[in-house]
Amino acid sequence: KILFLIKKLFIQKIFFLKTNDKQGIKIIHQQLVELIYKLTSLKLDLVKRMNCFLCIIFNSLFKESGFLQLVFKTSFTSKDNIFFILEKNLQKELFTKKLERTLSLDQYVFLLNDMAVESYCSLSQRKMVFLSCAFSWIALLQEIFEESPIILFDDFLSEIDIQRRRNLIEQLKRYPQVFLTKVLENKDVELEGHI
Repeated sequence: KILFLIKKLFIQKIFFLKTNDKQGIKIIHQQLVELIYKLTSLKLDLVKRMNCFLCIIFNSLFKESGFLQLVFKTSFTSKDNIFFILEKNLQKELFTKKLERTLSLDQYVFLLNDMAVESYCSLSQRKMVFLSCAFSWIALLQEIFEESPIILFDDFLSEIDIQRRRNLIEQLKRYPQVFLTKVLENKDVELEGHI
């Protein structure tokens, strides 16, 4: 609902930009500040809740000893800061009659032992981080809705060694509705009875 309202306000802002209505834009900015701040708070809460599951799942699923966390980086640290960003973009927007990217300033970064996964980890480790995130999301959805979601994974076993594959299969057995796609290769023979 918040995203819908933000989108609606940005559409109104485009109209005010085209008509050069600075008073209308000011009103839109005041409303956007409140909504963007609320959305940012929800994102921060979601990341905090995800992190409750993330490290535990990563360590148990892959038998890794590391501290995995998801970090939410945003420029929207306060209402004043949001207003400043909107106003800073306004001169260019009035000139071009187009919106500057505002909400895309947010960034999600995975850290493993305080190092960026994207630049520090191997392809296999990145895949383990992704799968840990997926299972954390599943755990969070179960907590919120008190039911198990339908799980669909496509070719999730590639780049993962056989023991970690077994751990993943065991994890998936806990859920009632799981759909997997995987082209089995010779090295996957011992998994045939489990998939």
